[in-house]
Amino acid sequence: MVRWEKSSTGIFSIEMEFELLFNPGLECCVRHFILPEGMIIGFSEKEILSMKNPESQRELLELLVLHTMPGRTSDILQFTRPGLVCLSKEGNDESSSHFMGLKQHPVEEAICHLATIHLDELPEHFKANALGKQLSFYIRKNELRSEWPACKDDYKVLYEQEISKTNFNPNMCFGDAVNIDFLEILDIPDYNHSLLFQLNFSDEEQEIYEAVKMVYDDIITNGMNKDDIIKLFGYPDAIQNCVAYEAELMFNQREYSDDFYQDAVEWELLLQVSLYSNLLNTSEDLGEGTLYFMIRKDDFKHCQFENCVLINQCT
Repeated sequence: MVRWEKSSTGIFSIEMEFELLFNPGLECCVRHFILPEGMIIGFSEKEILSMKNPESQRELLELLVLHTMPGRTSDILQFTRPGLVCLSKEGNDESSSHFMGLKQHPVEEAICHLATIHLDELPEHFKANALGKQLSFYIRKNELRSEWPACKDDYKVLYEQEISKTNFNPNMCFGDAVNIDFLEILDIPDYNHSLLFQLNFSDEEQEIYEAVKMVYDDIITNGMNKDDIIKLFGYPDAIQNCVAYEAELMFNQREYSDDFYQDAVEWELLLQVSLYSNLLNTSEDLGEGTLYFMIRKDDFKHCQFENCVLINQCT
């Protein structure tokens, strides 16, 4: 958006620039937005940069909800949760936060290193909640090609254990280490997350909420492809059912029922890994879909990471 003005009669004049023009598509797009229910969202360059700030993200979310679901603003804002999108950066230093690379701990040979996060490298808000040194994620190499769910021995989450200096078989890894940086986001749950069941959305409200989340996510991640998203904390981006519901189902060996959605809200995301992400520099052994390492709030609080559950979903 280059310029906009509002006349004394309340009519907006908007000037926009397009990098690509496809005449039929542009015509349809403009026709859609000039409807009374339509909305045009524009940012200056300064405002775009400010979207890396969770406070600005909250202001954006509040405006989006206020203009689309005004009666639900406080309901939706109460569920915001901080998260971190993982971004690749130059380097393959295994003493810093990274994905893949060699094992960091003496686990069994078939278990490969997926990620290690050095907690002192996280933004300040997350450092305050981090009591240990690092959090490492492992998964059995062959299991990514097999049917899920995996059994408990097929994955591990290790917390605050010292990095091992033992040499490991370099052939038993997913690829060279890739260092990562972090983008702070203020996340909101998917429309089918167990948390939102208590809001009793109508079909129309559900449709509007899905649209709001899609636009909001696109803006705060600067248009990242959903298949590229790898993140810590926040909410799981479900491909199928509510991931928290699936975690409760698996951990407690329960049957499908509407009776335990309230129990499912106790599960939170630790790490979400899209196996199609460009951050992962090999696809030979990583299988398909998205992995979600989930943990209950109380287990996270007491650092009981042995109680994590791994969920896999794909289209």
